[in-house]
Amino acid sequence: MLRGAGLTSKGAWALLKTVAAYLREWGRDLRAAWAFLTILPPRLDAPPAWPRMTRALPIVGAVIGLIQAVALIALLAAGLPVMAAALLGVLSGVVISGAMHEDGLADVADALGGANRERRLEIMRDAASGAFGVLALIFAIGAQTAALSGLAQRGAWTLLTALPVAHLLSRAAMVLVMRRLKPARADGLGHAAGRPPAALTWRILSGAALITIAAFAACCGGPRPALWALAAAGLAAWGMTRLAGRLFGGHTGDVLGATEVGVRGVVLLALAAA
Repeated sequence: MLRGAGLTSKGAWALLKTVAAYLREWGRDLRAAWAFLTILPPRLDAPPAWPRMTRALPIVGAVIGLIQAVALIALLAAGLPVMAAALLGVLSGVVISGAMHEDGLADVADALGGANRERRLEIMRDAASGAFGVLALIFAIGAQTAALSGLAQRGAWTLLTALPVAHLLSRAAMVLVMRRLKPARADGLGHAAGRPPAALTWRILSGAALITIAAFAACCGGPRPALWALAAAGLAAWGMTRLAGRLFGGHTGDVLGATEVGVRGVVLLALAAA
């Protein structure tokens, strides 16, 4: 039967080996992305395979968003006030990621006060958070809490769609920034991550857009909220790219973290307004 279909047993075996190798690569990338984006097990001993691993970042991000949505729904079911449940829901995402992205946002906000590019990059290496960093975190957490409070009133399915999509798009935006900007330093996470190829970046972005549209069409009555989310994510990612390119001369790990928090917050606000 294989011969009749134009495929010999040797060819079928080679095809199976190719598929198995492809799935193993995807499995390694998903595990690496999970270890990179969360503090949850399993941990990895070997460094991630940058930039190929970037394809798994949006998928793992969506899983984090799903966990966050389930936690928020459970808090609401336990009888907590909407605002309190929303705040704890936001903080659950911070805990899962080990506050990695929020740390990047605080560092970038502090660096805005630097007089020149070298000084800004130096400020981002400082572990202490200044006034700008603290204010940025308060604003980011407050904006997400307000957005989730509004979305929570639309029901569980809205939360189960909006939060995974927001995390999906924010991680896809990180890949876009990595592609559009060169690393600002010759060391650190930004240098290790490098620049993903154009074809890989396009597949990640187009896949994220299609998943967003399909998710809202299936769960929320139509694609209109998806268009709001995509527009918000695109504008926020564009703004972060322009800002980082002008002030820092490229991307760093902190810039990528700030991109994630900023895009996620803007997407949630857009969905709350849609």
